[in-house]
Amino acid sequence: MIATPTPTLPDYQSSETYYVFTADETRYNIAPTTAWEHRLYAFYRMDIELEARAFEPDFTWTKIYEETDYESKDESGKVIDAQDSMWGLKLGIVPVRDNNGDLVLDDEGKPIKGYFTYQEIVDEIKNNLLDEDNEDGPSDMKQILYVDGTPLSAMINSTTQSTTAKTLQDFKNMLAVNALVFLPEKTSSTLDNVVVEETGGAETRSFVAGKDIVLKDKQPFFTPYTFKIDAANKVTYSREISGAGNTLAKYATIMMPFTLTVTDGKHTNVTDDGFEFYLRTMTGFNGAQSGAAAAEGYFTKIGGTLAKANTPYMVEVVEQKSEVYSFVATQKGAEIVASLSRTATPDNPWIGLTAIEAEDVDGMTNYGTYSGRAIPRANEVFYFNKNKYVSSETLASKYTHVYVRPFRSYYTSSAQNSKMTWFDIVYDQIFSPVVTDIATESLPNNLAITSGHGFIMLTANEDVHVNVVSLNGFNVASFGMEAGDQNVIEIPSGIYLVNKTKVIVK
Repeated sequence: MIATPTPTLPDYQSSETYYVFTADETRYNIAPTTAWEHRLYAFYRMDIELEARAFEPDFTWTKIYEETDYESKDESGKVIDAQDSMWGLKLGIVPVRDNNGDLVLDDEGKPIKGYFTYQEIVDEIKNNLLDEDNEDGPSDMKQILYVDGTPLSAMINSTTQSTTAKTLQDFKNMLAVNALVFLPEKTSSTLDNVVVEETGGAETRSFVAGKDIVLKDKQPFFTPYTFKIDAANKVTYSREISGAGNTLAKYATIMMPFTLTVTDGKHTNVTDDGFEFYLRTMTGFNGAQSGAAAAEGYFTKIGGTLAKANTPYMVEVVEQKSEVYSFVATQKGAEIVASLSRTATPDNPWIGLTAIEAEDVDGMTNYGTYSGRAIPRANEVFYFNKNKYVSSETLASKYTHVYVRPFRSYYTSSAQNSKMTWFDIVYDQIFSPVVTDIATESLPNNLAITSGHGFIMLTANEDVHVNVVSLNGFNVASFGMEAGDQNVIEIPSGIYLVNKTKVIVK
């Protein structure tokens, strides 16, 4: 306790004596007093020198996304499209100098780090936003996807009763829905979506979440740092029911900023919701011929024990367990991976674009997005719709764009595949591509092959065994024929291999 009232000091040069009374255990008492006397009278004295200093803010804006496409609400609460730029904010102070112009250093010989209250930070941001000449920052605090306070010594609560940002929670509520706040080392927080820098040198920076990370569907996301979540805490992403009739989505595209544990390609939440879903990637594509009937993408369950962060996947929900969510992805002790470009350099570390590119598979390139994208239909992309990927060029003329919300993905194709109107999805089957074409490949001498609408007709010139296989590797038919025999196989449209010869059935 403080023995005297807090004085009002006339200036910051004055001094005052304080007494800090203690209740030490008697084993530490070296004075000739009883324990009761020691607890009643003992005190320590320390000399503390206080120096007041005003810190001038030096805030730096970084544009993360030039364009976005996400769900927002108007003043009446109606859901609308939003296309805003998104920004990151790094807090700092103007270097403190003494009367001689020299940098003022702390006890470790480093420049002094300042601190601000949350209200002071908000005031400075709003002063910047209200500047009509400002082109280097957002126009609204809801466009801020992260605030990096690690250059400061602290960010503290405001004490003035009339403030709008009294606490860290107040401050967070003013930012974008999925915004992250990074606090300096030697501070702490138990709020969701708050990350603290751990103590370490400049070359060994590390970060840990204060509590949970909660990501809302269809809202932009970005993190400049990789950070971990303690084993007792978790990251959660929920895919809400949406679309015509608010239907459950058993199949979906997804890209997440965190790792997920998998067994034989399946992730199971450790939380009470019990969601289970498979994750797959494209491993083959047969799109050499034009037209939807000749196009199939082959998706195989991922291997290993971890699904990678910042990588597009296909999701198959094992069982519907909610009337609100199609699925929920939860992982305890996960790692959130920085949203940096795969080709990041010190001069250009940010994505800057609105999509992350995955590897090319047979001329098809997958892109995942955390910003959302409004893509002109003429740019021909393939978006996921009713368990197939549909070309944007098939949209009615009144639709000028394809809208891909955050945490989803889409495909682009090379020129040889550009005539497709859609491509179907085949799960967990092996694709064996054929490099030759029936127009240039000679037919086998022992077998005459003719195809038409829904059939293949075979005529044997000599005794022969026939194997008919689909391009996904399934045996359709296998039988022997004698010389002169004729056989007609009724079969769905598609591409087949008859004794290794490619046959197209209309």
